[in-house]
Amino acid sequence: MKRSFFLHILLLAIVGVSGFVAQPNIVRQTSRHSSNTHQLSMWGNDDQIEGADRLKSCFPYLLPLLDGDHFGQFIYSRIPFLGVMDNIILRPIENIYEAIPFAPVIFFFALTLGTRRNTSLSRSVRFNAQQACLIDIMLILPEVIGGSVTGVAVPRYLMESCSNFVYYTYMAMVLYSITSNLRGQKPNQIPVLSEAAEMAVGPF
Repeated sequence: MKRSFFLHILLLAIVGVSGFVAQPNIVRQTSRHSSNTHQLSMWGNDDQIEGADRLKSCFPYLLPLLDGDHFGQFIYSRIPFLGVMDNIILRPIENIYEAIPFAPVIFFFALTLGTRRNTSLSRSVRFNAQQACLIDIMLILPEVIGGSVTGVAVPRYLMESCSNFVYYTYMAMVLYSITSNLRGQKPNQIPVLSEAAEMAVGPF
């Protein structure tokens, strides 16, 4: 996998989400004397996800699943069953994903800009799209660090520990979000990221 190419795509994409926190005066117009927590609680009256939105809300998490899958390489080698499952479930999708020119950046912008103000989608679907993109953005730092030590004789135990940590962290967030959606509960308990996703979507 040409990760250096994909890293540049992600670094380009982050410019497109620089407006996540700096939303156009939505928060300031509610009440200058109210806390952010109170504002978000006013917006978040959609904690229950119903019907087809349960599945629709899971779809955006394909982005971080595909982009962070390579961090599980050591886990897959130590637990062959997980490696087989990965090859059966994710690998075919990943092959298509990599074969389409600029697929990562297209998918990223489709989720960020294409859903943020698209009121034809339910707010829960838009929230999950923004949260999935934020999880994906978090993968940039380990990608940068990994790229900076390419060709350096890094001890395997250190490389494996760091890679596994990234995999466990992002996979925990993705699995929490997917299972919550399937149960009809909004996955808004991820520290920092969930609040940022709420602010990106806004009150509508």
